[in-house]
Amino acid sequence: MVQRIKIPIFLLVSVVILFFFLDFLEWLPDQFIDSFFYATGLILINFLVFIVSIEYSFSKSNKTFLIFNLGGIAFRLILTLIGIFIAIKFLNIELYGFIFTLLIWYIMFIIYEIYIIRKKIEKPKSI
Repeated sequence: MVQRIKIPIFLLVSVVILFFFLDFLEWLPDQFIDSFFYATGLILINFLVFIVSIEYSFSKSNKTFLIFNLGGIAFRLILTLIGIFIAIKFLNIELYGFIFTLLIWYIMFIIYEIYIIRKKIEKPKSI
């Protein structure tokens, strides 16, 4: 499991360090920085739920795998939408920065989720 999350964690840490540096130089407004971190945290929670569900369900039956992954997609989508609603309604964030950051991270992590599933399927299951 650790091997599979090295790439997104490296990318995530690199971008977070870049944003800390830009914040230190005061090149970005504080509200944008807050929006970036809220969106990043929300998508990171989404990705961690995916990792847990794929690790649990991959070696199970096809029915269990489909329930955890297709049902997990719906669960993660609802969880993300609730997080977006809470962030927009109750937090003092820059809306466009939040949505843009959320969209970019979401697309990148979805692509990586597809890559993880493809790599797991290509490996023969151990008996």
